[in-house]
Amino acid sequence: SDVCSSDLGIEMFADQKVFLVDSDAFFLRDPSQTLAYLDGAYCMGEDPMVRHIRGIDREIAERNAGVLFFGTTDSAHRRAIRDKFIENFRVLRPANDGPLLEQIAWTKTWHDLKSAGLSKELPRELNWSYTWGRNDPKAIVLHEHGPQKWRNIPGVNPDSPAFNLFKP
Repeated sequence: SDVCSSDLGIEMFADQKVFLVDSDAFFLRDPSQTLAYLDGAYCMGEDPMVRHIRGIDREIAERNAGVLFFGTTDSAHRRAIRDKFIENFRVLRPANDGPLLEQIAWTKTWHDLKSAGLSKELPRELNWSYTWGRNDPKAIVLHEHGPQKWRNIPGVNPDSPAFNLFKP
């Protein structure tokens, strides 16, 4: 398909603020209070892995799309986010067609919208990685980043070539 399902979600819930998390992100505490203070139309956190987007004219480090917050109900802002994501998804696909394409397109969208004030930083505690430290009392959402999360699933080998994209 030309686009993925997450871009449609921001249209389906356009009248609400939306906090999206991957299935490997676990709530340690209620995020409501922290989310109430976020003022970005589109908030995305940093990624603990260091990878750069291919196929663009400047170096941009990937951000993490496993936890996203859409903090606006303004239809023009939602449309701008959605349209920019679809554009980036299509443009970046030839050089990045793999399992991280969606994250790559969201990252480029975040960077593109930053100068317009539509994108803001998602606080680390809402997308916490063990690579930043275990059992941090500030962590609200623990996100299992990286291939180690697959080690306990029978029949999955995170050391296979298919998982090389997760390695820095």
